[in-house]
Amino acid sequence: MTHYHAVMIDECGQEFGAGVEAKTRDEAYDLLYDMYPENRGIVQLEDPSDTQRREEDMWARLDREQDGDFREWEYEQHWG
Repeated sequence: MTHYHAVMIDECGQEFGAGVEAKTRDEAYDLLYDMYPENRGIVQLEDPSDTQRREEDMWARLDREQDGDFREWEYEQHWG
Protein backbone atom coordinates (compact mmCIF):
# COMPACT_ATOMS: atom_id res chain seq x y z
CA MET A 1 0.00 0.00 0.00
CA THR A 2 1.16 3.48 -0.85
CA HIS A 3 0.11 6.70 0.84
CA TYR A 4 -1.23 9.23 -1.65
CA HIS A 5 -1.84 12.89 -0.89
CA ALA A 6 -4.54 14.68 -2.86
CA VAL A 7 -5.51 18.30 -3.32
CA MET A 8 -9.17 18.61 -4.23
CA ILE A 9 -11.75 21.34 -4.82
CA ASP A 10 -14.85 21.36 -2.61
CA GLU A 11 -18.39 22.42 -3.50
CA CYS A 12 -17.54 26.06 -2.64
CA GLY A 13 -14.48 26.14 -4.89
CA GLN A 14 -11.97 25.94 -2.04
CA GLU A 15 -8.96 23.64 -2.08
CA PHE A 16 -8.62 20.99 0.59
CA GLY A 17 -6.19 18.17 1.14
CA ALA A 18 -6.70 14.53 2.03
CA GLY A 19 -4.64 11.40 2.27
CA VAL A 20 -5.48 7.83 1.34
CA GLU A 21 -3.74 4.44 1.36
CA ALA A 22 -4.13 2.54 -1.91
CA LYS A 23 -2.41 -0.07 -4.05
CA THR A 24 -2.53 1.97 -7.27
CA ARG A 25 -3.08 5.54 -8.39
CA ASP A 26 -6.41 4.54 -9.99
CA GLU A 27 -7.56 2.96 -6.75
CA ALA A 28 -6.58 6.15 -4.89
CA TYR A 29 -8.73 8.23 -7.26
CA ASP A 30 -11.69 5.88 -6.77
CA LEU A 31 -11.32 5.89 -2.96
CA LEU A 32 -11.09 9.68 -2.83
CA TYR A 33 -14.20 10.14 -4.96
CA ASP A 34 -16.04 7.67 -2.70
CA MET A 35 -14.78 9.28 0.52
CA TYR A 36 -15.40 12.87 -0.61
CA PRO A 37 -18.47 12.97 -2.86
CA GLU A 38 -18.62 16.75 -2.43
CA ASN A 39 -15.32 17.24 -4.23
CA ARG A 40 -15.54 18.87 -7.63
CA GLY A 41 -12.25 17.50 -8.87
CA ILE A 42 -8.88 16.21 -7.81
CA VAL A 43 -6.33 18.88 -8.68
CA GLN A 44 -3.23 16.96 -7.64
CA LEU A 45 -2.50 13.41 -6.53
CA GLU A 46 1.02 12.50 -5.44
CA ASP A 47 2.74 9.54 -3.93
CA PRO A 48 6.02 9.91 -1.97
CA SER A 49 8.16 9.57 -5.11
CA ASP A 50 6.23 12.42 -6.79
CA THR A 51 6.79 14.60 -3.72
CA GLN A 52 10.50 13.75 -3.67
CA ARG A 53 10.89 14.56 -7.38
CA ARG A 54 9.06 17.90 -6.97
CA GLU A 55 11.25 18.85 -4.00
CA GLU A 56 14.44 17.87 -5.84
CA ASP A 57 13.36 20.02 -8.81
CA MET A 58 12.65 22.94 -6.47
CA TRP A 59 16.07 22.69 -4.80
CA ALA A 60 17.85 22.33 -8.16
CA ARG A 61 16.11 25.48 -9.41
CA LEU A 62 17.07 27.38 -6.26
CA ASP A 63 20.69 26.24 -6.66
CA ARG A 64 20.73 27.47 -10.27
CA GLU A 65 19.24 30.82 -9.28
CA GLN A 66 21.80 31.19 -6.49
CA ASP A 67 24.49 30.73 -9.12
CA GLY A 68 22.94 33.53 -11.18
CA ASP A 69 21.10 31.36 -13.71
CA PHE A 70 17.68 32.96 -14.17
CA ARG A 71 16.76 31.42 -17.53
CA GLU A 72 13.56 29.92 -16.10
CA TRP A 73 12.45 33.33 -14.81
CA GLU A 74 13.21 34.97 -18.14
CA TYR A 75 11.37 32.20 -20.01
CA GLU A 76 8.34 32.54 -17.72
CA GLN A 77 8.58 36.36 -18.00
CA HIS A 78 8.61 37.08 -14.27
CA TRP A 79 10.72 40.19 -14.82
CA GLY A 80 8.78 43.43 -15.09
